Amino acid sequence: MSDQPGEETAVWRFDPVDITQMRLLAQLPPGWRIQTMLEAQAFARSLMLGRLHQQFPDASTEELGLKLLERVSRDIKTPTF
Repeated sequence: MSDQPGEETAVWRFDPVDITQMRLLAQLPPGWRIQTMLEAQAFARSLMLGRLHQQFPDASTEELGLKLLERVSRDIKTPTF
């Protein structure tokens, strides 16, 4: 939580790790694991684009793509040295 009144801090909550799922993924060949990761990434991207399309129904595909990049780049944590 934040020390400043009225200032909120994002709280990240993740589901518990599914050990069975992790073991099954570990048994897959590397190419299949990468394919699974790429499919999950495409699914997440389509969910975000769908949400953006609901928020901005008149935006073009290019505009939605730029908004997606803005949102994703805003959420990426870069290391500070």
